[in-house]
Parts: sequence; structure tokens; C-alpha cells
Amino acid sequence: MEGAVSMSDVAAFQPEALQLPELSPLALKANPFLAEQLFSQWLSLPDTSRLVKSLLSAAKTGESLNAVGSSSSTNAGSGSSIPSMFPSGCTPPLSPRSVSGSPRAVKQRAEFKSVAKDICKLPSFFSSILFRRIDANSVGFVTRDQFIDYWVKGNFLTMDLVTQIYIILKQPDHEYLTQEDFRPILREILATHPGLEFLQSTPEFQERYAETVIYRIFHYVNRSGTGRLTLKELKRSNLVAAMHQVDEEEDINKVLRYFSYEHFYVIYCKFWELDTDHDFLIDKENLIRYGNHALTYRIVDRVFSQVARKFRSKVEGKMGYEDFVYFILSEEDKSSEPGIEFWFNCIDLDGNGVLTSNEMQFFYEEQLHRMECMAQEPVLFEDILCQIIDMIGPEERENPTLTEWDRFAHREYIRLSMEDDAEDVSNGSGDVWDESLEAPF
Repeated sequence: MEGAVSMSDVAAFQPEALQLPELSPLALKANPFLAEQLFSQWLSLPDTSRLVKSLLSAAKTGESLNAVGSSSSTNAGSGSSIPSMFPSGCTPPLSPRSVSGSPRAVKQRAEFKSVAKDICKLPSFFSSILFRRIDANSVGFVTRDQFIDYWVKGNFLTMDLVTQIYIILKQPDHEYLTQEDFRPILREILATHPGLEFLQSTPEFQERYAETVIYRIFHYVNRSGTGRLTLKELKRSNLVAAMHQVDEEEDINKVLRYFSYEHFYVIYCKFWELDTDHDFLIDKENLIRYGNHALTYRIVDRVFSQVARKFRSKVEGKMGYEDFVYFILSEEDKSSEPGIEFWFNCIDLDGNGVLTSNEMQFFYEEQLHRMECMAQEPVLFEDILCQIIDMIGPEERENPTLTEWDRFAHREYIRLSMEDDAEDVSNGSGDVWDESLEAPF
């Protein structure tokens, strides 16, 4: 079809195609606007910006010039070691350290440039998602008229950015977003983000990373807990800002909200530690070992009673990976609204929406018994209650931009990476980091 180019055609473009070898200099001189029009049409294709970015990056580093997707990351093998506590191949690779002096050569853009310039402010990884939305019949190409028709008739010109993203992602017959609606975003990020190139050789952990990011999004954003994320919830969240940060930041670990690979690594390794039979399910006896037995049997019983949140595992008496992600985020980030609500519901034994001293004392009695068994001087519950009341208005923490979860994930990633380094040394590996163990954030 004239005026239309398929996505596969885009990947087949070679650098010499830009020189228009089939046209003589006389033809170009006779029609000076011809080359400009052809180049403008090429730029309007959805994956062109990705191709240009790949070619320019390769040229700067002296690599061979290949189509998008054919280049390999120099860091691909640098993070393949597995922490010593796990069998080989069972945990995700460590995230390679960011290399200074390697900013993105060209900021990726998702606009059909000659048509949507200055009206489409979507993150760049929405390029292919938007292409597929317009190409509803999956014919493999989109014309300029089709794009205009989709954008104008869909009233995108009058929408704010969050609403545009919401409409593009959701299914046409839905008035909400599901977890599946976010999978195209994660596929594009995994395929294009330089901070995740090292995962290309481990597709199983690409899938786990994508799942974890989506679970984190719904934990914090879907405050109704229905699994159906509304436009109002999306507008109240910082998710779109986090997407733009992913688009602009080369180091994915600096995107603390939702997308950090190091955060995923901590969550997955914690789950794998507890899942002793590796059936991807956790029972009460597994969970009681969390945090060096920091939890009591009474509170674990309440977690498994599912009063705070219904499990998605569909296996009686078992917590699945998604359930664990919600648990660990609530446990280690008790200052967040989801964390407060989770533990409030666990402690609220009669479900009347009010915590009494008797309910709090019920859970503290087991801790008091532990102190006595360890010959420690017991702390009276009355003293604990006074401390709780004093903590209602705490002073601001140092670096208030970091949440309790951010601090926990930072500490745990350093600990896990140190265990991995120690294993490398014992195996005679030469890949041990010689940099400071301070995380990049």
C-alpha cells in the first residue's frame, strides 16, 4: 500500500539507505524537496527513533552498525553470578554498575514526528504500544491518515497526558486497567532500556522482573485493592512521573518507584530464601523465618487468615509470589498507606476499624514471652504503649525523599551483593567489584 511501511521494514533499513543511492544528484537538484519529504516520511514511522539511536550509539563506541535488536550489551555477562545461598540458575543476575560517560546518544521519542509533533508527550516506549493500538487488525503497517484518524477522533488532543496513557493502555470495553494491560509497557522497557540489556540472556528473569514491577504498581496505585485500576487512582499516583523517569534515566536502579531492578532482586531473593522446596509457594512455617524470625506466630496466623488481603495463589494455606510481594512491601514500608492499612487490618481483631490496647497487647504477649525465654529484661506493655503514643508525631528522617522500603532495599541489596562477591572470591572469579558498595542512589 502506497504511503505505508511495516514494522519489519523499519528494522531492515541500513545506514546507506539514508544516502538514497537510487537517485542521481541531478534528480535531487531538480526536486530539492524530494529527499526532505522522503526523510520526513521515514521519521514518522514508530520504530525509526529506536533505529537512529542504535546506529548513533554504535558509531560513537566503534561497534558495527546493525539494526535495532542485533547489538549486544557489553555488560551482558557481568552480572550473571548467583548468590552463594542459592543453586546455580535459580536467582536473577546482579545489576551491572552504571558506567559514567555513557548517556543516551539520542533521547528516544515515540511520536510519529511529522504528524504528532508537539501534541504527543508520551514516554518513548509507548511507540510500539501506540502502533499496535492503531493497527487494530494486525496488518503490520499504519498510514499517516490512520494515525490522524485515531488521534483526532479519539479526542486525544483535548486529553491530559495521564488520560491519554490510560486510554491507550486499557481495553476498549473496560473502564479500568488490569495487570495484563501493563505488560506491553514492560515488554518495551525490557527490549529498549540500556539498564536492562544484561537481562536479554535470561528471559525467565525478564518475566519475573516484569511481574514484580506490575505487582508493585498495583500495590501502591490500586488503593481499592480490586485489581481494577481506575483513571482516578492513576491520576492520584506518581506512576506517570516514574515512567518519564524511566524514559530519561539510563540507570534503571535510580528509578526507585516501581522500576528499580535492584528492588526486584531483593524481593525475589527474599522469596527464594523462604521457599525451601521451591514450589513457588510459601506456608506459615516458611514465613515465620522471615527477618530472622522477627514475626510472631499470632501475626503470621493473621496474615494467612487473609483479613488484610486475599491471596491470589488459589492454593489453600499457601502464599504465592504475588502475595509475597504485597507482604514484603507492607512489612518493610509500614509508613506507606498500603503498609499502614495492611497491618492495621491484621491487628484489628474484631474488624471494627479501631485498634484498642487489648488488641495490641494480644500480639505483644508473644514477644514478651520471647524476652523471658532469652533471659532478657522484659519491657512492660504499658511502656511500649507510651512509646507508640509518642511516635504518632515523629521528627522528619534524614533524606526524607527515601521511603522505608527504599532504605530496606538499599541495605539488603548491598548484603546480597556482598555474599555474591564473597562466593566469586572463593571460586577464583575475577569479576568482583572493586568499587564502593554504595548503591547508585
